[in-house]
Order: sequence, then structure tokens, then C-alpha cells
Amino acid sequence: FLLFAAVIYTGGVRQWGTAVIFWVALLQLWQYERPSPGWSRWLVVGSILFFQLYYSVLGLQKEYRYPFSHAKAAGLFLREKVPPEVPIVAINKFEAAPVLGYAGRTFYALPEGEPFTYFKWVEKVYLPPEHELGLFAQYKQVGGIIVVSPKPLDPDRYPHARLWESFDGYNLKNENYYLYTLSR
Repeated sequence: FLLFAAVIYTGGVRQWGTAVIFWVALLQLWQYERPSPGWSRWLVVGSILFFQLYYSVLGLQKEYRYPFSHAKAAGLFLREKVPPEVPIVAINKFEAAPVLGYAGRTFYALPEGEPFTYFKWVEKVYLPPEHELGLFAQYKQVGGIIVVSPKPLDPDRYPHARLWESFDGYNLKNENYYLYTLSR
């Protein structure tokens, strides 16, 4: 585990428990009465503890510097900028669920056109064609809709969709969101 943490994954605040468990194990070993360990053992134990603390500090700095996800920024943007009467359609319910939580409003999924607040693991991702999105806007009797997508939409497939805002900088979960406007 220590080699994995030192070489492959630097971890973060969530992995601090390993350093605490390491410290508790050292305290338990301290109770046994034995001859004092030699300097080589102290060097090994000290170097292991040093690397644990070093990579924990690196992980903490990384989590402080970068957002965990862009879902909060996208959800708050939708809450502030989109009037309640304009429907928001999610292209991928699974990946749009965090944005839905932060936006605090109804999202729709096609082909049903029903609002959703959850998804089922076995559901397939449905990519509605552009004319179907236009029909949905017509059904809702609005001039246009907002489309939330986890990936940029193909301009050949959605020629009338206009990128409104993108949330695609670096984040720890690698979740990016693209907001499009589509007028009928």
C-alpha cells in the first residue's frame, strides 16, 4: 500500500486514515518491552512516516487548489441564469444528476420527456436527435430549451444548438459540463 501511495496515487484528505492507523500501530508497538530498536529500524519507520505525511500534504494541497467537480458551478449557474419556465433537458441522466442536485430544479430526460430526480443503473443513455428536442420545446410551449451535456455536442448532429457556457477546467472527478441553448 505504501508503495502504491508513494508512486502511483498521491491520495488526498480521504486517505489520511492510513497515517492515523500507522501512528496507532506504532503506539501499540511502543508498549512492548524489548530491547531498544537500532537506528536502522528507526530510519525505516521514520522514512515510512515521512512519505505518508508528505503525500498527505500533497493531496491536501491538490484538493484545496482544484474543485472536486464542476457540478456545483454548473448547477448554481443554471439556478441563477435560467428562468423557471425554461425546461432543462439532460442528455445523460447519470452524469447530469449532480448538476440537478445543485440546481435545485426540474430536469427532463428524453424520449419520455418526464422530469427525473434519480436514475436506474440499468438505463441506457439516449441521445435525442435535434428535431426531437425542438418537438419537446414545442410541447412545453416555450421558445427554447437548455441542454446539459457531459461532453461537447456534435455540431453535425445538433447544428442549431449553441454553446452557452462550458465548465470544463481541471477537477478531481474529471466531470465536465456543457450548457447549450436550442431555440425552436
